[in-house]
Amino acid sequence: MEYGFVAACFVFIVGFLALYSKVMGPVSREEAGREEFRKLQTAFFIRFAIMETPVIAIIVLVFILLEGQVGIDFIMPAAIIMVLTLVGIVFTFIMARGAWESRGGEKFRFSLHTFFFIGVALITAIPIVCVVLLYVLREQGVS
Repeated sequence: MEYGFVAACFVFIVGFLALYSKVMGPVSREEAGREEFRKLQTAFFIRFAIMETPVIAIIVLVFILLEGQVGIDFIMPAAIIMVLTLVGIVFTFIMARGAWESRGGEKFRFSLHTFFFIGVALITAIPIVCVVLLYVLREQGVS
């Protein structure tokens, strides 16, 4: 059941990358200028909140179901979550780099850099919560 956290992270990272590519893709293809980028960012944050809600519900459900169980595996689910997160960060960097190197992106490179760092913070948030919850559940079962 602890692999529910892995499933939640997988769904979250895939959803995040899909939303992030909808913002960075038009910039990379030079279809979006500064104003269009701002509009895409606004839509991204709204869609991100909507996408994140069911993932948080899954995490809470898995936490409730696992509470009090003994013998929860920590290492393998945590390792899978970390690998998924690393892959997500790499893909986020690749998409951001494409936008930075485009001719259209040179005009507002600072905004693109800021959005990249916000993206990295967002993509690591749910996996960190899942790993911490796995650790808490493991320690709870040990004592």
